[in-house]
Amino acid sequence: MILDTPEPGHQEPVRGLTDLGLFSRYSAYRERSASALLGVIPRDGVRPLYRAARKWALDIGLHEGQDPMATLLAYCEKLLPLPPYDVWAADYNSHRLAYMEELARPPLTPVETEPVMVSVRGIQPPDEPTWYATLLVGHDGMDWRGHIRFHNDVTEDSHRTSEIFIEDDLDSVKERFAAFTDATLVAFLRSTLP
Repeated sequence: MILDTPEPGHQEPVRGLTDLGLFSRYSAYRERSASALLGVIPRDGVRPLYRAARKWALDIGLHEGQDPMATLLAYCEKLLPLPPYDVWAADYNSHRLAYMEELARPPLTPVETEPVMVSVRGIQPPDEPTWYATLLVGHDGMDWRGHIRFHNDVTEDSHRTSEIFIEDDLDSVKERFAAFTDATLVAFLRSTLP
């Protein structure tokens, strides 16, 4: 992958992420996009694409002799009209849920994934500040599993439920979360508080 890290002092548009943390998400976005391109190329097209990738990488001195897939992915990234880092970071800041939902989609082969945020809802318990209920979902290689994390803008604390969702597909988890009433979410919040 041919990417420069962000300049020191770059203004971080996403709360809670360092420059390098956001840049690693950008790198993952580029790699996932390149992998998706490979997923739609017919089998008989991969060999000619790799020949072109190898020639390109040799010409610029980046050929990965021990890892031909790295060469192929880097070439696919070059072929795709992917946005530069600053454009992507601004879009990520404006549409974080869409990016997190894309990352939460399963790859072609099931693997374990760390939980990522796929939905957020605001709730207003009586006589309290607004709380945010964030649905975090990961894949354990067989099922989608999720929990809810609660936080508000008044305190730095966050509280989470145990795993309360186990479903065959991500949409089922999202639908169950969306179906919860505010009263149900407040009850879950109360169960997580000390």
